[in-house]
Amino acid sequence: MAFVWGIDPSQEMSAQLTFGNNEGIAQAAIGYDDTTEDTISVFVALSPLAGGDYEHVFAIIAADPQTAGEYQYWDGAETKNLFNQEDRESVLKIICGLTQALLAELTPPKVYHYTHEPNLPAKALSKHQVVMGVFRNNGYEVRLAQPHHGQQCWIAEMRSEATVAT
Repeated sequence: MAFVWGIDPSQEMSAQLTFGNNEGIAQAAIGYDDTTEDTISVFVALSPLAGGDYEHVFAIIAADPQTAGEYQYWDGAETKNLFNQEDRESVLKIICGLTQALLAELTPPKVYHYTHEPNLPAKALSKHQVVMGVFRNNGYEVRLAQPHHGQQCWIAEMRSEATVAT
């Protein structure tokens, strides 16, 4: 399995942004697997939860052009055979960019972000921290909640104007 970029990750890229029912979804095709010919995309969403809060998620999608079937990678460990280290760093930047694009359109007052898998190593958690930095840069106060069954949860709350000004 070898990933081949279909875009230049160092350049500005286009993404499909969809908004409706208070939800924002961003998806960008970034390349393909030259063994399976699957199209590889980055998926990011800000989705409303009951009560008015939101959830932030991201995944890598491998779509089979022959069958239209897809596989969703929710855990970075699963993508180790797909992306090399340099590619992984570029994909993280794309996830952050798509998150930024969604936050430019939606300003949810409170957002939850969970790890998909429990008991992630520190290196994997640091990547989630990078993504949560996008929220900090957009006026959110971000805190890490107590783990639940090994899953980490970050809570991002929009700071009030008075807090942002200080």
